[in-house]
Amino acid sequence: MRITKTLILPLALVCLAINANENNIYITGSILNSDVELGKHTESDTGYAVGLGYRYNTSFDFEVNVYDFGEVDFSQDVDKAHFETKGYSIAGIYKYPIGDLKLLAEVSYLWFEKDGSYTISNANYDLSSDNNNIAFGAGLSYQILNSFEIKAQYTIGSDIEWAEIGFNFSF
Repeated sequence: MRITKTLILPLALVCLAINANENNIYITGSILNSDVELGKHTESDTGYAVGLGYRYNTSFDFEVNVYDFGEVDFSQDVDKAHFETKGYSIAGIYKYPIGDLKLLAEVSYLWFEKDGSYTISNANYDLSSDNNNIAFGAGLSYQILNSFEIKAQYTIGSDIEWAEIGFNFSF
């Protein structure tokens, strides 16, 4: 996946942010642990997510995110595979207050690509797979300051799922 492709949506949102009201635009960042599937195998790695969000009102947010889900290795007998997974998403997030916490429910459209190689019976092959699907997430957030919020979330898509801990910083 080319870097220009993954930056188009966040840059478009930045252009819209120029005329936005104060504290409606925020940046988001997370450390994540992802489970990536390749056939019948699933492996985990640590990655990150960065993005830009727009707070429509106290209950609804919209985000554009770029992900690096990390690199994974599979090995079984003489068969081996190594690949990395990157992606981006557009998400709608609903926030429901529970005391000082907010319950998060997210629906996102996720594009991701697996690139790498695999070996079967000493023959080498390149692997490149483009995927897109709907992902669903749930989590909690806590507003520490008016402009700073921490969050924890778990998200499930058809070929990938991840847990993340991160922040939102409004400006």
